[in-house]
Amino acid sequence: MRPAIIASSQDLCGVKIVEKLVENHGFYEVSSGVYSNGVVEAYLLKGSVLWADGDVASLEADYFVVASKHVSSSGVRCLLVHSTGNWGESASYGGRPFTLSATSTTLVWRVYHSLKRAVDEMGLTEVEVGFEATHQRILGGRECSVRSIRNWSPT
Repeated sequence: MRPAIIASSQDLCGVKIVEKLVENHGFYEVSSGVYSNGVVEAYLLKGSVLWADGDVASLEADYFVVASKHVSSSGVRCLLVHSTGNWGESASYGGRPFTLSATSTTLVWRVYHSLKRAVDEMGLTEVEVGFEATHQRILGGRECSVRSIRNWSPT
């Protein structure tokens, strides 16, 4: 399965994540807003990732990892994984009402464990890793695993 990372140029956290991929993980700019390490592409979209269906429709990927900032009322710093879709009639954060994305429990589990391992290896004792309920958008009907970064100050 071929992944793609998407982030928004409107989201400072997403921009910083793409910068870190370039600095630390062998990514290089292939064309404007497109980065690659030879295996995975990362796309820095001009618009919001919430409304990116049109932007990602032509991307060659089996699933997407969305690098974005979220803010929680609890104030806890965390990295969260969730599948996408809308259980109810509200689609205020993208997607369509009453529509869930296809997903893979194996994929979600692997993303969770990779985040957990990275947090442990970096000694980030004040950062929690967890799961979040399915919500938000649909990305072209393909599998989607969202890495949500909550209450993170990108520096």
